[in-house]
Amino acid sequence: MASLSSAATVCAAASFEHAAVSIADIHGKVPQSFRHEFHGRPVASVRLTGSGRHSKSLPGPISFSLQPHVVASTSSSSTSSSAMTGSVPASDGGDAPFRQMSPEEHWQWGTPPRLIGNWHGQWRSWKPFESRDEIRSMKSVRKFWATSPDLSTFSQINDWYDYQGEVAKKQPTVGVQWDMSLAEHSLPDGFCHVFNLNARRYDVSRKVDAIWAPLKVADGEGGIQLPLLVEFFFSHTPTSRLGSVIGFEADGAFRASVVVEESLDTNERRPADWVWPTWGPGGVSTRMPDHLPPVPALDDKTMVGTRTILTRNLMVQERENVSWAEEWSTNSAAAAAAIAAFAGEAAGEAASAGETADGSSARPTAVDVAAAGAGFMGRVPEGDEDRYAVFALPQGVVVCAPRSLQLVAGRRFVLSVSWVVGEGEVKRITATWGADGGYERVEGERYTRQG
Repeated sequence: MASLSSAATVCAAASFEHAAVSIADIHGKVPQSFRHEFHGRPVASVRLTGSGRHSKSLPGPISFSLQPHVVASTSSSSTSSSAMTGSVPASDGGDAPFRQMSPEEHWQWGTPPRLIGNWHGQWRSWKPFESRDEIRSMKSVRKFWATSPDLSTFSQINDWYDYQGEVAKKQPTVGVQWDMSLAEHSLPDGFCHVFNLNARRYDVSRKVDAIWAPLKVADGEGGIQLPLLVEFFFSHTPTSRLGSVIGFEADGAFRASVVVEESLDTNERRPADWVWPTWGPGGVSTRMPDHLPPVPALDDKTMVGTRTILTRNLMVQERENVSWAEEWSTNSAAAAAAIAAFAGEAAGEAASAGETADGSSARPTAVDVAAAGAGFMGRVPEGDEDRYAVFALPQGVVVCAPRSLQLVAGRRFVLSVSWVVGEGEVKRITATWGADGGYERVEGERYTRQG
């Protein structure tokens, strides 16, 4: 098997207007370096082509080579990892057995036919440790269409607009065509991203709840490569979904985004005053909430859930009738204490800076410190709760992430996004990496009120 290069290099036939800035910069996502064997299977050609009125053909390909920044380990503590084998820790419990999922079945769970259509999106991003005001917003039209009758191949074109900042002024839009196939991209370790060969898509339900996650985040010497970006997507209705992109940028800054999308009959851009059919006027708020959204009490026996675990090597466990009280809040006392400490620290910093409590503090201040609220930190490794922070984002989204990558370098760690859909429905997706930096698994949960 041929080992892939340690620097992510993409050859793209792009439009002339976009030559000065890489596609990754325009998207706000920089490919990570990757070090892994590719199962001896051929790597599909990456075809990035200009689309429609916005593009002019180039005489030849453009190569982008980007080197990652590395955060060195500051901890000698290490937990054994099962990332490279995809094996399941014995503590998962539950009566449902794990079974081997084939790449073909994984393809059918989410890719296509459920993605086919013109998905109109709104993306808003924040740096929660710095401000509750957004740092960037953009809109998108992401078109997916089948290119074979049996849905074994499909293509995608992305159109991005309404950027803010320097890149936006130079590159208001970009047309990108990605060609994907069951044979070349649905692999034994997940669905391979066309542009970033270190990234995989994992579907954690049969309704397109999914993540895009890097297979490897460590440099082999205990450090974590930057940027570290993970995309979480939740299904909502057949024509709408909600997502969150979280991670750490090239400078180490933590960033979190909320994404809302609608599938429409047209791929034309929407006007500025367009009212989202599902998400309403304005779509997503521009400001982070002050408090976590309320969730049902832990003793609410009407809340019943499903839980799916999918490992790196596509071992899957599906459980039904999952207890809200037992599964939502693991180590709730420790998590509640960590949340309380973080809230108090943030409030103290705001007060020392002479800022008011009217929402102008430099960091999120107030969170609800209740046992049920601590469930937003429920999948954090036991004993590491004080290494993590919880942030409330608009639209009922709650992010749980390490407070810094130095705190988890050389340790098993998680990134988690919860979505409080409403009073009687809560979803959570959690991705886990081992102490060696290798991706281990994703788990998806959905709790709804019965009766």
